Amino acid sequence: ACLENHAQGQEFRLSSKLLQGRDAFLKCSATSCPAQIQRDCLNYLEQIQLQIPSVAFRVSADGVSRADVQVYVDGQLALDKLSGKALDLNPGSHDVKIVLPPFAPHEETLVVNEGDKFRMVEVKFASPVVAAAEHDGTLALGVRGGQVVGVRLRRQGDRDQIGQAGQTDR
Repeated sequence: ACLENHAQGQEFRLSSKLLQGRDAFLKCSATSCPAQIQRDCLNYLEQIQLQIPSVAFRVSADGVSRADVQVYVDGQLALDKLSGKALDLNPGSHDVKIVLPPFAPHEETLVVNEGDKFRMVEVKFASPVVAAAEHDGTLALGVRGGQVVGVRLRRQGDRDQIGQAGQTDR
């Protein structure tokens, strides 16, 4: 098993499957393995740890930081909530989906490079802005001393009209 993990770890490393390579090198660096294999695996493990990229997520909704999100990477649930810790990924392109009900999921494709550590992915969810109802008329503001003192919506057909200087004509 030690020799097999030693060989598999190298194959994984050469094919950029660094997470799988790390797992194999961890197994063959165990004290139960022969000393020479153990030394090789420890050296490879040290090298591969430097190569593995990691990504951290920062999510907010309406300006408030949120941890109660689900993060999917390549269709698989990777995080069921945010903890502030970075997520290790293999180098390459990854489809990421961040879910925070009741908002629509955020989806993007990330390309992570070998050796990139703690790349920050920031996602900001926002509640939809409700559009003002359409109306036929004019909105009038009463201003006194730079302060708004009154608001009135004048519909077409109302007697009141807005004068040239903002005065109400009756």
